Amino acid sequence: MPELRDALILSAGWGTRLRPLTLYRPKVLAPFKEKPLLQTWIDILAACGIRRIFVNFHALSTCFKHFLECIDVPSNVELCPIFEKSILGSGGSILNVIKHFRPSSLVVVNGDTVLNPASINFPALLEQWNGRIWLALTDNELYNNIVLDSAGNIIRFRSRTTQHEQKAGFQCLAFMGIHIIESQILRDIKWNKEFADIIEIYQVLALEGYIRYKYFPNAQWYDLGTPQMYFQAHFIGEHNNCYVGSGSIIYPDAQLRQCILWDNVVVKKNACLHSCIVLDGVVVDKTATNSIITRHGCYKL
Repeated sequence: MPELRDALILSAGWGTRLRPLTLYRPKVLAPFKEKPLLQTWIDILAACGIRRIFVNFHALSTCFKHFLECIDVPSNVELCPIFEKSILGSGGSILNVIKHFRPSSLVVVNGDTVLNPASINFPALLEQWNGRIWLALTDNELYNNIVLDSAGNIIRFRSRTTQHEQKAGFQCLAFMGIHIIESQILRDIKWNKEFADIIEIYQVLALEGYIRYKYFPNAQWYDLGTPQMYFQAHFIGEHNNCYVGSGSIIYPDAQLRQCILWDNVVVKKNACLHSCIVLDGVVVDKTATNSIITRHGCYKL
C-alpha cells in the first residue's frame, strides 16, 4: 500500500460564488474563525503525518505569494506552491502534481471547505486507506448529489435519485471534497487537455470499480462557497459574538453583534454592526445590518 506523505490543497479557483470577498483575498485565504482556511488545512494535514503539501494558485497571485511568505508551516513539512498560468480545473491540477512530482499517493482536499477533523477522525481515514481512490462522503441535503445503488456502489455524480431508484434502495450522499488517490490509476488515464474536471474522470473510474468511499454520517463539514454560507458556518453551534482579525481596533462605545472582522479593521465610536462581514482595512463609523463592508462599498449579505 502506498504511504500517505503527500497532499494537495486545491486553491486556484476564482471563487466567483464567494464574491465580493474574493475580490480582496483568494478564497482559501479568507479567515475562518480568525485563521486563513489554508492555514487550517495545513495544520490538519501536518498533524496526520503529511510531509509535503502542494498548494496550487492562480487568482490574486500577488496576494497569494505575500500570504505564503507569512504563513505558519511546521518545520517538518515542505510547502510546495504551484502557480498555474491558466486555470487547470480540479482534475488538471491533480494530474499536474501527479505527473511532475510523482507521488505514489496523494491526499487531496478542497481548500474552500471547513472540517472539524474530530468529527470524522481524519487521521483514522488516512490510516485505513488501502489503495485505489477513496472519497469522503456524508449526508447533507443541500449537497447530496452522488448516487449509490442498493449495494452501496457509486454509480453517478452530480445527480439525484429518481423515485424508482429510491424505491429500489438507492441513496444520495454529499462529497466532502476530500479524496485519497493511488496515483498510478490517474497516470494510466489518457487525457490530452490541460483542463480537467476530476468528477468527470471519477465518473468513468467509478464504472470501472476504482472508486470507493468512506461514509461519515455526523461530519461537521461546511462548504464556504457563498458569503451567506461563509457567515453562517462561523456561528453554527457557537456562542462567540464576533471574530476579530489581527490589527483591528474596536472603540469602547461601538456595538457589534455576530460580526466577522478581517484584519486591520477600525470600528469607530457609536458605530453599530449586526450580522456583518467587514473586510481588510475598512474604517466603520456608521450603522449596518446584514452587510458585507469593503473599502469600495457595502453589499447585502
